Amino acid sequence: KRKDISNKASSEPLPSFLPSRVSTWVRNSFANTSTYEETYLELADAAVLLNRRAGRFRFASRLEDHRAEVLISRGEHDLAASILSNNVGACARDQWNRAHYWRIFRLACCQRMSGDVLAYLETLTQSFNPRLASVAPKKTASLFQKDLESIITDAAVSEPRWGA
Repeated sequence: KRKDISNKASSEPLPSFLPSRVSTWVRNSFANTSTYEETYLELADAAVLLNRRAGRFRFASRLEDHRAEVLISRGEHDLAASILSNNVGACARDQWNRAHYWRIFRLACCQRMSGDVLAYLETLTQSFNPRLASVAPKKTASLFQKDLESIITDAAVSEPRWGA
């Protein structure tokens, strides 16, 4: 039996682009930008789980990238880094070197913004993978090199790792 999704119970007018049969929870997701983003993130998360369950790992990985970009735009770098760190290996396994490098770059950006120095250092070292050297833009490779040099001389990193 199909659920009634008419607009009869709501006194709120529908946005002009929505058909009248749209359910309340969808209608409410258009209330403001924040609600829309929350709904998008929730639906994308469900789609990721369903696609992984169905064995469509590449598509799930792409959806995860979109989720991370929304979180980055909202300034939620820790959450975006968590998603990207779980997802960064998908392109490596498939040998999509350009996509792999881009994900490493986005992960590094999030870790740098959140101040997670040791995780950032680990991501920087991944960026120097020989397979990625041919696809790495010179500007980002140079940026990563300079950051790596400055981080390894920082006491917060050198002391715990090397006892300096």
